[in-house]
Amino acid sequence: SHIKFVPLTFCSGNRFSIQDLLKARLVHSTDVMSKYLEALFFILVISQKKLELYLWEIKLFARYRSASYSVCLSHQRIWYYLNCLDIRFLCVVGKPVDPEDLRKIEAIVNKQIKDELDVFSKESVLSEAKRIKGLRAVFGEVYPDPVRVVSSGRRVEDLLADPENDEWSSLSSEFCGGTHITNTREAKAFALLSEEGISKGIRRVTAVTTECAFDAMNVASSLEKEVEDASKAEGSALEKKVAALKSRVDSAIMPAAKKADIRAKIALLQNEVRKAQKKIAEQNLKISVKVATEAAESAASDGKTFCIIQLDVGLDAAAVREAVSKVMEKKGMSIMVFSTDETTNKAVVCAGVPDKSDKFKQLDVTEWLTTALGPLKGRCGKGKSGLASGQGTDASQVNAALDLAASFASLKLN
Repeated sequence: SHIKFVPLTFCSGNRFSIQDLLKARLVHSTDVMSKYLEALFFILVISQKKLELYLWEIKLFARYRSASYSVCLSHQRIWYYLNCLDIRFLCVVGKPVDPEDLRKIEAIVNKQIKDELDVFSKESVLSEAKRIKGLRAVFGEVYPDPVRVVSSGRRVEDLLADPENDEWSSLSSEFCGGTHITNTREAKAFALLSEEGISKGIRRVTAVTTECAFDAMNVASSLEKEVEDASKAEGSALEKKVAALKSRVDSAIMPAAKKADIRAKIALLQNEVRKAQKKIAEQNLKISVKVATEAAESAASDGKTFCIIQLDVGLDAAAVREAVSKVMEKKGMSIMVFSTDETTNKAVVCAGVPDKSDKFKQLDVTEWLTTALGPLKGRCGKGKSGLASGQGTDASQVNAALDLAASFASLKLN
């Protein structure tokens, strides 16, 4: 049952007419595109002009195929793809499927697995089989006559005896010549991983069974627990945890409905982070203006024409800039404000020189800030209206930068 998969190779063209496959009911039409053969994981070996067919991982393949027929959708299925890892359906659906509907679909399949339904198959006259209520077929497919009917939970003979019975709509029945499990319990579990649009009106559903489904469910449970733990954090710790969780959830392989639930919880935490950030920003602004104004008043009382201060507002450039603007506006004094962040070892700096005052004409704001940013290994843009801002990448040298800024201003203004 374990045959190593090798890529398909063809001597010429990309179509085969394989009567043996039709006889075995493994395909439904004589022309089989190479990509479908590869998608179904058939391995073709051409040897001594004889075509041999091997089915790779027949048991696992059967579990996926049977699980894929467990839900009766009102939408038209146009194609499906099964391999040893997942099931993929292409369906004609006008809009995204709601996460709650995905949850219901997943629950229906898992209930059928739990109910341990026997899977039956039988050949039937095509015209009679088509009358079975709720029976599924691939859109545009040409089926042989007689056709093989597969049903879960009820014998095919029962369906054929009373084809119009509404009860059959709740069953999983299908035209299929492929390999199936004998009982739904063999699928073990089912997890619907994603539902996404791939082109206009066409959407793709991806799911897994057996151990892959259990793994997906375990990932969801683990992330749910982490989100719950993160909700107990505050401030910057919460912000970091939320950012990390969001990235992991986006890339995690887990049931789509669970992913939607976890994303909703993370969105609530993100809202809390934004509220906290807004509150901190307001506090930083208030504190920065107050400290800068008091420093300017103290410098003025000492007969100085400039002041240089360091704030403790992290990398809040808006608060630093507002402090500089208010001092220039209310005190008419040149000022430079520094603030650092130990975690990133970065610094934000803003300088202001009242450009309408003759006493400051020797002090160019851009030159002043560029000089001060030297020890910080920083850069700044060209000043405008007497204001200039910049950042440094070595906050450990902030004291040297403070001293250099003071000596430069003294040199220019005295």
